[in-house]
Amino acid sequence: MLYVMGKSPLNTRDLEQCSNLKKASDSKVILIEDAVIAAKKGIVTEDIIDKFKKNGIAVYALKADLEARAIKDLNDYVKLIDYDGFVDLVVENKIVSCM
Repeated sequence: MLYVMGKSPLNTRDLEQCSNLKKASDSKVILIEDAVIAAKKGIVTEDIIDKFKKNGIAVYALKADLEARAIKDLNDYVKLIDYDGFVDLVVENKIVSCM
């Protein structure tokens, strides 16, 4: 299952609610649009990313959206992904959109 997060975690609780997923080998989260702010190290959402890590849920962030927002210094657990990788994830997984 691929959870596509697009809203800023500073304005909505979608990412926090998604972090309650239990360990599932096929669950993944991708941060796009304003949700990529959650990938930044040292902000209030860092504990949410740590919860995904603890539960073994992969977290990706769309590189183009990070660059568009000049977000650097990322949480080490978050994997950068380009558009081709995003398409691959979409094709390979069932989608839950939290836009």
